[in-house]
This record gives sequence, C-alpha cells and structure tokens, in this order.
Amino acid sequence: MSASWSILLFGLAILVAAMTYVPGASAWAWLRMNVLFGVFGVSTYLLAPALVYLAILVAMGRPARLKMAFGALVMCACMAFIVTTADSYLLSSATNLTNDIYVKYIRKDATDKQKMLVLRGTIIVFSFIAVALTLYFPTVLSLQMTAYTMYGAAITPAILFALFSKKVTPAGGMAGILVGGLVTIIWTLMGTPYGIQCAIVAVPASVIAILIVSAVTRCNDPKRSLEALYQDN
Repeated sequence: MSASWSILLFGLAILVAAMTYVPGASAWAWLRMNVLFGVFGVSTYLLAPALVYLAILVAMGRPARLKMAFGALVMCACMAFIVTTADSYLLSSATNLTNDIYVKYIRKDATDKQKMLVLRGTIIVFSFIAVALTLYFPTVLSLQMTAYTMYGAAITPAILFALFSKKVTPAGGMAGILVGGLVTIIWTLMGTPYGIQCAIVAVPASVIAILIVSAVTRCNDPKRSLEALYQDN
C-alpha cells in the first residue's frame, strides 16, 4: 500500500514540476496560473520537491516525519495565501491613493520618481495601519465584518443614488462616502452602543449626507452634473 502511495506522490510531483516550469495555453495555462500559483503562490516552486520528499517518507514508512512534512506543506500554502493577499491589497490601495489623490489634487506634474516615492511611503503607512487594526480587533472575522460594513455603508448609498437619481451631485456622493465610513469607525470604537450594529446607524447617516450636500451644491453646469450620464448620445 505504501509503495502505491509513494508512486502516486512521485507522479504528482512530476506533474506539478511540469506545470510549474513548462508554459502552455488554454486549460494548461489556467491550471498553472489559477490552481498552482493562485493557491500556493511562490511556494509552488517548492511544491514538487516537497511531494518527492513525501513520496520517499511514505516508501520508507516514516509516519512521524510524514506528519511534519504535511504540516510544513500546509504552512507554506497558508503563508502564500497571506503574502499574496496582503501585498495585492497594499499595492492596490497605495496605487489608488497615489493616482487619485496625490497626482490629481496635490501635484499634477509629479514625475515618475515622485510617484514611486509616494507609492512606497503609502505602502509602509498602510502596513502599519493594518498591523494596528489586527492588534485592535480580537478576531479576523470581526475585522472582516467591520470592513464589509464600512464598505456597504460608505459605497452602496452613493452608488444607488448615482444610478437612480439625477439630482445627486459629485460632492454629495463624496460626502456620503466619508460620512458612512467615519460613522462606521466611530460607532465601532464606541463599542456599538445599545447593541445597535454599525450599518443601522451608518447607512442612514450616509443617505442624509448625500441629500443635504447634493441640495447645497447643486450645479447648473450640465457637464458637471450626473444628468449628463442619462443623456442619449
């Protein structure tokens, strides 16, 4: 039985090695990028040697070392998940801040070197913020629920108003996003008083902010109004 499993693991190691290093098209490329590198990340390069090592342990009948090897393999996959997800989110958020705020409003004639410096500095700042958030929230689930609540309370009302109302202004949408996000953060830091969840308070606050600011900042220029989106070309 151990010989059969050893041969199976060795064959799987050859297949993984081939999928890792041999380029291809269509289904082969999809398996290579989404299954291997998508799940294991850079650890994919260590997957084939690990499977060969497991095949040798199975053939030699070493169950204790086999458990340790499987544990190390699972840990590599977990670390790959963490690293690939973390750097993607950090790079995405830092790029958005650099292009949408720094370049658009602060320094429109910024050089590529200046953009890169701001991007790197933003990644460092966001990394410290992420560490602080993980230390504040007791579990990953609570952090995830707060993030989804902030996203829903800040973005959803603005998107719905932009789609179904011609009277909302860009300033109103921005105000709704800011108010919804801030109310979610403040209500969470207050410990959700009276057991009322953040969304129940943040969503109405965002809607009120959109209505008030849109009424105050009504723009008569059709090019600056969202009504331009509804005009036929």
